[in-house]
Amino acid sequence: MPSTYFKILQKPEFPHDSSVKIIIAGDLAPIDWQSMFAHKVKFQINNDIVELLKGADFSLVNLEAPLTETPQPIEKSGPILRSDPLTAARISEFGFKAVTCANNHIPDCGADAVRETIERCRNAGLEVVGCGTNDMEAFRPLIITVKDIKIAIYALAETEYNLASKDRGGVASLYDPRIFPLILEQKKSVDFIIVIIHAGNEFFRLPRPGLVRLCRSLVDIGCDAIVGHHPHLLGGFEIWNGRPIVYSLGNFLFSRRGELPLGWEEGLLMELELVPEGVSGFRIYTTKQNSNSQELSVKLASDEQHNIIINNIQEINHVIADDSLLREQWKQYCMGDLTSSHIFMIVRGSRFIKTFYKIISKFYKISYNEFAAKLLKLILGRYKRDFLNSIRCESHLEKEQTIMELLNIEQKTT
Repeated sequence: MPSTYFKILQKPEFPHDSSVKIIIAGDLAPIDWQSMFAHKVKFQINNDIVELLKGADFSLVNLEAPLTETPQPIEKSGPILRSDPLTAARISEFGFKAVTCANNHIPDCGADAVRETIERCRNAGLEVVGCGTNDMEAFRPLIITVKDIKIAIYALAETEYNLASKDRGGVASLYDPRIFPLILEQKKSVDFIIVIIHAGNEFFRLPRPGLVRLCRSLVDIGCDAIVGHHPHLLGGFEIWNGRPIVYSLGNFLFSRRGELPLGWEEGLLMELELVPEGVSGFRIYTTKQNSNSQELSVKLASDEQHNIIINNIQEINHVIADDSLLREQWKQYCMGDLTSSHIFMIVRGSRFIKTFYKIISKFYKISYNEFAAKLLKLILGRYKRDFLNSIRCESHLEKEQTIMELLNIEQKTT
């Protein structure tokens, strides 16, 4: 089966039986298939992948949809996901031993669904990490011991409508100030720390510069591997101070209606190899998923597909290794994606702006998006530095977030 090994420790090969192999997969969300089991829709993974998973010492996948039949959808931006509760048993049958649940969708169907998801996974024999009925549970690492090697696994996510608190179920935050001291203290009692993050920009293959800095900082305080997902596309990786940072594994098995974005069906399986001396290296397997009304499945990529994917990843790695080049490509991405910025959406969605456009378009040939973008720059004008400062400064940003939260609450009560 096609794979590529990336060696880290420059030492002679270690005895096979002394190494611990942990397989980590990307996003799994069999959504829009709530009746898939009743309708006998094929939901399966190729036997080669099953053999890999069952042959590993441990394996995890990111479960990105709550498992419930009684959803109580929360108010949020973006789609509400959920999956059939029988999904937990299928994940276990495939050979996975644990699910990471620190992502932006596990809390979509309410606190009860978070609790139900955890219970259904554990009842199916799966360990759960990254979410809980409160923040203390969500931050609790998964501790495993394999071949006398003790490993702590954390799962953390970026902030959306998903974070756990003292009295609310949800997920562990990647940016919570407690995470650094937690990891530093945990390092005293384990041999390895693996951090799995749900972070990055959707449909952008490169990590943003701030995420790179954060991941490198996690390695600097003692984390032995950082593995990411969320962009729904394959990303690159780097070896930082002798430890791997893989920024995006892409999708493992994620159903989606309509036309699929380019790269949606590609994924990586990362087989991390640990020995008493450190992270000896990791092996990458590439996968291709199939998602249609009759089948939801994933298989290993062909030799040719694998080589193309690995070459693409190496090109991404080249950019990640050059901070100035990464920054430049990040700027290009941001300006090219201007129409998805939230301030642009506010301008674009204004009834007044739409009426104004109807008048202007009678005299000038211009698209609505182009018109809204020009108007946004005009509106910001001399205030653009003030606006930038309001979202750049942490104290100002927290104030803006609180104002928006209060306005949202006020709108719901009126």
